[in-house]
Amino acid sequence: MNKVLVALIIVLSTVLVVGGIFTYSLIAKQNNPTTTYDPGSEFITNLNEENSLIKAKLILEVSNKKMIKSLEKDNHIVRDAIITVLRQKTPGEINQENGMEMLKEDIINHLNEVFETEAFVNVYFEEIVVQ
Repeated sequence: MNKVLVALIIVLSTVLVVGGIFTYSLIAKQNNPTTTYDPGSEFITNLNEENSLIKAKLILEVSNKKMIKSLEKDNHIVRDAIITVLRQKTPGEINQENGMEMLKEDIINHLNEVFETEAFVNVYFEEIVVQ
């Protein structure tokens, strides 16, 4: 009988802990919602290989809604930072198995570096063509 009671207490404790962690993560996510920022028209630029071009339309995910006004004011800096990353890539780097994920990470890292923040959290490509 004692073993059953101990097992029941362990199961209930585990359920309470897991439920608490889940609830906390939901509350934390609601308190820190992300938003998206559209840096404007598509990007068309040459790549780091002769006669190669990229055309990309993307949306940035930002963890700080207050930063949107600053990004709108400094959109030229956002676009320049993205073009800088795109121009460093070759078609082979982008087209490899995890090339798109690496490109997204490079854009996020460079934007966070340029704006001295950690607010940029994701990049969503609406369109991308590499030629």
